[in-house]
Amino acid sequence: NSIRMTLSQAANITIYFDDSKSDTSSITLEVTPAVSTVTAAVSPASSGTATVNNGATASGIAYGGSVTLVATAAANYHFDHWSSTNNKLIFADTDTTTTTATVYGTDTATANFTPDTFSITKQNTNCTITAPNTAQYTSTVEVTATPASGYSIKKVQYTPAGGSATDATYNSTTGKYTFTMPAANVTVSAVVEELGKGTITFGVNNASYGYVSVGKQHGSTQNQIEESYTSPKANVIQNTNVNTKDLYEMRLMFEPQAARYACLRATDEEIETILRFGELDEQRIRQGDPLWDESEQQFHNAVASATHNPFITALLPIFNRAIHRGIILANEAPQVVEMTIHDHRLIMQYLRERNAEGARTAMYLHIINTMREFSIELD
Repeated sequence: NSIRMTLSQAANITIYFDDSKSDTSSITLEVTPAVSTVTAAVSPASSGTATVNNGATASGIAYGGSVTLVATAAANYHFDHWSSTNNKLIFADTDTTTTTATVYGTDTATANFTPDTFSITKQNTNCTITAPNTAQYTSTVEVTATPASGYSIKKVQYTPAGGSATDATYNSTTGKYTFTMPAANVTVSAVVEELGKGTITFGVNNASYGYVSVGKQHGSTQNQIEESYTSPKANVIQNTNVNTKDLYEMRLMFEPQAARYACLRATDEEIETILRFGELDEQRIRQGDPLWDESEQQFHNAVASATHNPFITALLPIFNRAIHRGIILANEAPQVVEMTIHDHRLIMQYLRERNAEGARTAMYLHIINTMREFSIELD
């Protein structure tokens, strides 16, 4: 008689005989130890090579046997560690490229590699570039570009050391730029454009009154532009409901969308500035501070500036004139004061939460509410 069995691991074998039997024939026990296969793999794909006993796989490895593993990193990667899929391998050292492993079953030995890290230099010429200082090869780098006063961002570029400039991809939803990190140190810069190289002209009631231009002209200053509103020859905005309606309709056309884009594009610092002006405005309103006019304009101007849109920035003097006119009327309508505080808090809440649609709707309702309180007819 004979018994054959295959063992996957070391074991004690006990054979029991029935004493009631008179059969005294011998029994032959044949034990065949199980063998395992070890496969070499890499992670991530194409990051290097790995071998087991100088090949892709090693078969017929006895239980408790040993294999030799070798990892070689591809260009722009470096070895990190060894790992196993089924936990049937005991590595002599998981942190060296060449090591041995004791085998206790079929398994896969994986050589894990990490992309090399390269530096990122920010070139802040007439702008502020916000980006990480380093990034791994093939990773996605996110960049924020904020123009200096009087400039707008045309595009953002990254230039690898020894290479040529490449345009980063602009995301209109987030207002940020992205690029894939190359295998080299890079410099990130922005192509900027100076504002005010022309004139935006608005019509007037009578040709003899002259015209009003918005935006910085050659050789002009902000004060000169402001004076164009108060000059007798440019008496465009009169204390009439008709012109007040025109001003508020213009605010209704632009400011709700400005609030939406501010949510999407503003830096954290710009959001903090908006909130700070909003809190200062509420404080001055409640104290009856005559500087309420100034802080109200600062709040709305900060929202508009955070859009990073040069045309909206150019319209700020018009916004300010409309706000100034509104405050004059509000001083004669106390209910408008409380409504303004309530509306501003709602706008600030949505800006703080980065809720673009909420901010747009809150700004829209703020202007609509004001127009109703001032008995301005809504079309």
